[in-house]
This record gives sequence, C-alpha cells and structure tokens, in this order.
Amino acid sequence: MRRAHAEASAATAALDHLGAAIITLNRDGRVRSATPSADALMASRDGISSKGGRLAALYRQDQPALDRLLSDILDPARCIEAEAREVRLRRDGGRAALRISAGAIHKRLPNFGVDDGAAAVLIVRSVAPAAPRLDALVALWGLTPAEARLAVHLLKPLSLADAAAALGIGHETARSHLKALFAKTGTRRQTELVLRLTSGMT
Repeated sequence: MRRAHAEASAATAALDHLGAAIITLNRDGRVRSATPSADALMASRDGISSKGGRLAALYRQDQPALDRLLSDILDPARCIEAEAREVRLRRDGGRAALRISAGAIHKRLPNFGVDDGAAAVLIVRSVAPAAPRLDALVALWGLTPAEARLAVHLLKPLSLADAAAALGIGHETARSHLKALFAKTGTRRQTELVLRLTSGMT
C-alpha cells in the first residue's frame, strides 16, 4: 500500500510539474478525485468546472465534445478507440486551451495508486510541457533512441498515427516501437504509458 501511494505521489508530482492535472471518474461519470491543480482549475472555472459532480466546459459549445469523450471512455465497447483522442476546452482571456486526454482504468492501474472504484482517468494540460530529454528516457527505461523519440511525441500527447507522421516513420514501425514501449514499461495503453513514463521524470 505504501509503495502504491508513493508511486501515485511521484506520478502526480511529475504531471503537476509538466503543467498537467489529473481527475478520476466513477463509473457513473462523476468526479471521484482530483489533484490539487485539477481542483484549482475546477474551482476557478478555468476552462472546466464540476457541477453536481459532473464535468462541465466553460463554453457551452465545447460541452458536446467533452461529453462524447467521457461517454466513449466509460463505455467498455468504445474505450480502446477513445484512448488516442483528446478534446480542447477554451479558456477566458485568450489563453491556451485546456487539452484533456482520457483513458479507461484497468486492473493494472492500481500500480499508480488509483483505487478500484475509479473507472477513468483524465489528464488535463494547461500549458505545453517541456520535452523530456531523450537520453533521460533511454537511461530511465532502457529505451532505444527510436523508442524514446516516439515516447516524446506520445507524451505531447499525439495519437500513434500523428506521432509516426511527425517522425517520418511508417505506421507499422511506430506500432513496433509502441509495443516495445509497453513491454519495457509494463503498460498496455497510451494513457498508462504516459503515467508510467512521467512517474520516473521527477
């Protein structure tokens, strides 16, 4: 239990450092927990808020996209397809939009200290994170340079197809690198991969 709590704290600290906040959802779609930075965003209605435990976009026009993402990620039949998606929520003052990516929680995620009652995790970024150094990823996770380059793009986050295009590599090559990333980090999905990689970047 202590180890799980320590891993969760490390992952949260790393994500906060990268300008990210984490929100977990119950199976009914209501907010279960939030990091301090996520609580602050919601309390100040900075692009997103919580009304009756449900997430609400600041601008009404952004709500359908947020609702679709949450519906997809909470539906077991569609969560694989939804994993690579993200939505952008506009903010006041012309500031950069919030980027929200989401993933379903599977039984392996208690490795990150997320309890079994949670059904989904949302990663909310309000600023573009600084790109991690390739040599740090190679040293921490035993990645090849090609795998580390893909990991950097997936941390932005980009879909696998967009990351492959940005790197100028084929989709099958990118899939091969992604499988190696999953194997080396003990993960199965991109959301898990982001949490695992960032937990070692404090």
